[in-house]
Amino acid sequence: VGDITISGNNVQLSGDGEGGSARNETLTNTASVTGNLIISGNNAVIRGIDFTSVGEKAISFTTGAQNIVFQDCKFVAGAGVGDDSKWWYGQHFGGNVTVQNCRVEGFTSWMLADFSSTSSNTMEQALVRVRIKRNYFLNNRGSIAARGKLGTPMKLCQYSDNKFESDELHPSFWDQTEASNSILKVVIKDNEAIYPIGNDTAPSQKRGFAQVWSKDPKPFTIEYSGNTISHLRFGLKVALSDGFYSPATLD
Repeated sequence: VGDITISGNNVQLSGDGEGGSARNETLTNTASVTGNLIISGNNAVIRGIDFTSVGEKAISFTTGAQNIVFQDCKFVAGAGVGDDSKWWYGQHFGGNVTVQNCRVEGFTSWMLADFSSTSSNTMEQALVRVRIKRNYFLNNRGSIAARGKLGTPMKLCQYSDNKFESDELHPSFWDQTEASNSILKVVIKDNEAIYPIGNDTAPSQKRGFAQVWSKDPKPFTIEYSGNTISHLRFGLKVALSDGFYSPATLD
């Protein structure tokens, strides 16, 4: 019980997990933490632990933190954290992100995760590669954003083989996943998404599963395939108005 701070570089924090699939609801861990996780070092690897947050930011970072791996973990918003609980508050973070075979549940904010910033164009460090794979996001109300830094494009943003399911979305929910600002390659494939009935039929409703756009002149590509989406109006949105660049359509 209590917050955990990882301040050194190349730290591995491993619980005594029994493995299993987050997406198939068989993931089982025996190590647990009731508290928030604060990262200030580089190259942290966290595996096989159940985290129950006690504040608005389950995961947060201090200046200069880079590169992190989460594997086989569970993150649950604890009782009493309020209506603005966030799973990943990415201010100060940069580098590589890997989240694999994790369960993320019960976070209430419009921002479920912003991996490197707290707004569209404000980040201290650049993201390099973001890989979000084989996870289960259950009953979260908000959106996930990976934003590249202008002049230093994100090399890869990947959302693959994840399951998203929620009974309620935040009024400010826009799209479930976002890869934006400055990117080179986006892969969105083989995800399953189940949302409340009515999110796709309201006349003013423009909610979607994926939003992709770039303001960097370097060419970028999008692979979008194999996604199964229920009760959202759009599968994929690509911004093409003034100031935005089109993806390389021949690819």
